[in-house]
Amino acid sequence: MTQDEVLAWEFLDLLTTLELCVTVHGLDGKTPGQVNKEVIRCAKALANRMTNPHNKKVLKSVIRAPFPTGRVAQLHRILDSKL
Repeated sequence: MTQDEVLAWEFLDLLTTLELCVTVHGLDGKTPGQVNKEVIRCAKALANRMTNPHNKKVLKSVIRAPFPTGRVAQLHRILDSKL
């Protein structure tokens, strides 16, 4: 697999996983602040399995964002604009 393919598949993996995290914890009736904490925890766990440096930077941006759920939505919009 080429480095570009790894980048693409890992990005799709991290975005899908983070969106699932937002949805599942939001449906559990958690407050937005609690959902943000769960997204950070999920992003930290994902960072351990990412191999591409670009995707690790993306996850760091989610972890450091003031509103991680907003950053996840922004990443989704970026992906949509590229398709």
